[in-house]
Amino acid sequence: MLSLGATTSIVLAQSKSATLALSSSATSFVVGDIFSVTITLDTKGSAVDGIDIIYLNYSPSLLEVQDDDSAVAGTQIGKGSLMSNTLLNSVDASGKISFSQVADASSSYVGVGTLATVRFKALAAGTASVTFDFTSGSTADTNVASDGVDILTAVTDGSYAITSSSSVPDVAPPVRSGGLPTGTLGSGTVQTTLSLATNENATCKYGTTANVAYGSLPNTFSTTGGTAHSTALSGLSDGAAYSYYVRCTDTVSNANPDDYAITFSVATPPPPANINTGGGGGGGGGGSSYTPPTTTTSSTTTSTQPTTTNTAQTPTTAQASSSPYLPAGIPEGSLVRGPDGIKVWIVNYHGYKRHIFNPAVFNMYGHFKWDQIKSLDQPTLDSIKTSDFYRADGDTRVFSLKEIDERQGLAQKRWMNIAGEKFTQLGYKWEQVFIINTKERDYYQEGIPLSEQELAGNVQQLTVTTTTTQQTQLPTIKISAGMLVKSPDGSTIYYITPALLKKPIPSIEVFNSYNNQWSSVKAISKQQLDSILSINAIRLVGGSKVYLLENNAKRWVKTQDAFYRLGLDWNKIAQVNQTELNYYPEGSVVE
Repeated sequence: MLSLGATTSIVLAQSKSATLALSSSATSFVVGDIFSVTITLDTKGSAVDGIDIIYLNYSPSLLEVQDDDSAVAGTQIGKGSLMSNTLLNSVDASGKISFSQVADASSSYVGVGTLATVRFKALAAGTASVTFDFTSGSTADTNVASDGVDILTAVTDGSYAITSSSSVPDVAPPVRSGGLPTGTLGSGTVQTTLSLATNENATCKYGTTANVAYGSLPNTFSTTGGTAHSTALSGLSDGAAYSYYVRCTDTVSNANPDDYAITFSVATPPPPANINTGGGGGGGGGGSSYTPPTTTTSSTTTSTQPTTTNTAQTPTTAQASSSPYLPAGIPEGSLVRGPDGIKVWIVNYHGYKRHIFNPAVFNMYGHFKWDQIKSLDQPTLDSIKTSDFYRADGDTRVFSLKEIDERQGLAQKRWMNIAGEKFTQLGYKWEQVFIINTKERDYYQEGIPLSEQELAGNVQQLTVTTTTTQQTQLPTIKISAGMLVKSPDGSTIYYITPALLKKPIPSIEVFNSYNNQWSSVKAISKQQLDSILSINAIRLVGGSKVYLLENNAKRWVKTQDAFYRLGLDWNKIAQVNQTELNYYPEGSVVE
């Protein structure tokens, strides 16, 4: 019971809310004006830990978004500093702006502030509306998150009146610049991108014949209409020269009266080195003549260079030579497999094994018999070093093979484009090179040659794995974003993303495209590596397209429904550069 004169107060819980609004110093402009529109967040006193703008819509026929970060591909708006992490910042040419910021795990934002700033250029007279995609209660569009709950209750859109400029009418055609490619592309290049820039919005066409009027040019760039124009070219050939003639027209039909030429060529590959292969030794690719020193490598063969196992002429078990480099009872030429009972390998005299890629390859050698395969325990199999260096019988070129998909028969061979003497100078051994028949060589698709620079960058760390039966137990280390890690006996290097997930680096080209250093790679225990979750989706740095990684291919997640159905999280999508995005072949679209 309350005594006389006593007072009490009852505090009612207030529901959380937040608003987003567009504001500008003016609402009327003339064609050609560039003006800023701010996106203001008001948390209404609530603690906010993330904002998604999916999408902010504008009319591309009336407005053009100006890029605020020229160092990143694509177009970005000016990001504010309310949150420390900007996860999404992209502009789609169709008139959609995507923007997302989140706070660090231990922080949040309370107050009123500028989330981002959009700079528009007025293109044509009319009323330009800028609107949020927002439905109250929906988390699939624009939202403001507080403790995992969408608290956005209202948005304020913008409307801007654009009038015609009183200046002199535009009678000048677009100015063209930055045509690519130029010069000489590397041998083996079969496709490239034709591109250029214009000083105003334009539509560009091209052809292979000079002095053709704009309206008669046969091809329109696949990406055009703005100031950046590009289209894919394919079917290029080594030793060929190419010329393309480009003309453009602006939005008021001012067409170029002259050609803009983009010319380039594809290099002719150097001839293979004149290597004396003698009695069937390992070969090397390159542009100079080289004969390795005379070496006796087995009891039956003397060659002008080290002998390598010729899988087209593998001796029977009875004829095979025992080797001090192989486990007891495993002579050269043996077919072996481990406890998994799946992968089949062939071994050479020098203690190397190579994977027989799939049954189709196995059957290319009539003397291979399934009942000849020896089963080994894992430590014994691991004691035999692995190599993926090959050359075809009668062919001096040495290739490195990357297996992509065994079931689909996808593997890529790349010629080691170095002089013979460089092969050993870089630390490789002729004993690693297996000789295969031409049928198997031609079975694999051919990629661009490996350059001396790539090989000097220690490609051996990716292509040759040496395992031992005794592995050092590594202590658990603290994992942080940006680290490069691998297991002691693994050939794959992983990048640790800002979400502390691991992303495999799929090739030496991708590794080098980030200016990575081999000295930065840290070895961690297999147990710790396995405990780190892997990424399952990627997007281009600054891009809005999300790709699901599946079976070593990328699949565009085209719709929001698909995004949420797959359980994807913006925070866990790894951003990659163009080289890495191009590495993965296109799979089917996810809708």
